[in-house]
Amino acid sequence: MGSTSIRRFIEEYKPLLAVCGHIHETKGKSRINNTLIINPGPAKQGNYALITVKNKDEIDVDLRSAKI
Repeated sequence: MGSTSIRRFIEEYKPLLAVCGHIHETKGKSRINNTLIINPGPAKQGNYALITVKNKDEIDVDLRSAKI
């Protein structure tokens, strides 16, 4: 699932973090090599991600849902 062009970009440039949001079925966290991929899920349902970049190699992600 997802965009093959975005995947190629991630594989080539190796960012620390990629935040995606269009595919509702894949809410959650995953990795492509060392890149952390985050999809908080549909915002219209109150979903969001609280992301803290601790240093250049460490990220903390908490997937949350606000009551709307």
